[in-house]
This record gives sequence, C-alpha cells and structure tokens, in this order.
Amino acid sequence: MMSLPFSDEIQFPSVPETGIPEDVGTLQAVLAGQGALARFYSLLKAACAGDSGFLVQLLERDWERRFRELASEAREVLQSLGASVEEDKLLPAEEALVAIAAEQAAATPRELSVVIQAFTKRVLICHEIVPWKSETRGVFEHFRSSLEAEDAHLSLIELMASLLPEAGG
Repeated sequence: MMSLPFSDEIQFPSVPETGIPEDVGTLQAVLAGQGALARFYSLLKAACAGDSGFLVQLLERDWERRFRELASEAREVLQSLGASVEEDKLLPAEEALVAIAAEQAAATPRELSVVIQAFTKRVLICHEIVPWKSETRGVFEHFRSSLEAEDAHLSLIELMASLLPEAGG
C-alpha cells in the first residue's frame, strides 16, 4: 500500500467534534471542501496524462454535474444568513493542493484512484455530521442535497477504483 501525501500539517475541512454544529460554519466547511475538490481536479488534470488524465476528466465532469449548482446555492444561503462568502477559501489551502497534485503526475490510474478516494473522503464532510439537522430550512435542504451529491460522487470513485487493475496486473 502506498503512503498517502497528506501530512499532519495539511488542514482539511471539519466541524466541531462536540455539540451541535452551527449553520454558517457548517455550510462554510462544506463549501470549502467541495471547492477544494474542484481545484484538486483542475490541478490533477494539468499534471496527469494518458489513462490517469482520462480518469481525472471523468471525475471532474461528475463533480461539475453534481456540485457546481450546489456551490452557488450554498453561497446564496450563506448570504441570506448574513454571512460573508469567501470565494477563495479552500481547505486544504492552494499550496497543499498544488503539492499533492504535483506528486501524482506519474501515478498509474490505480494509484491515482487511491489518492483521489482518500482525498475526497477527507474534503467532503457531510457524512461526518449525519444525523445533523439544521432548524433553518434552506440550510437543511442544502445539506441534504450536498450529502446526496457527496455520496454519489464517492460511489463513482469507489466504482472506478474497483474496476482498475492492480499495479502490474
């Protein structure tokens, strides 16, 4: 098993481990993770070629289909709650995303799928806070839609990983 390029210094989105997460912080963390995944795919697309590049393009298209509109909706909900929307807020930060993506330039599709799966499970955080339910309808609806999109995207990544041959196979 290859080691994953996520050092302890890399900050991933999170919500408080105790207590009930508040609406604004939860939405901001979800949005930061989804945005980081989009940026990660963009960086991987530039770094990877051949079959690995094709895998990234496929997953990026799935992200676009599932999350682009959700991101816009999240910004609208945050604004309706009076919260600022930090467009450039990504977790992990840009420098960490660039470093992780650069390390994948020579990865086989199988190796890349392992990294993408691990990364995605760290940045898409809705599954971590289930059964959380916001009392604000717009926040709850957005969270529910995000959870469904995250589950579907993770399922696609897991499917792709299961179809790829092991190294040397």
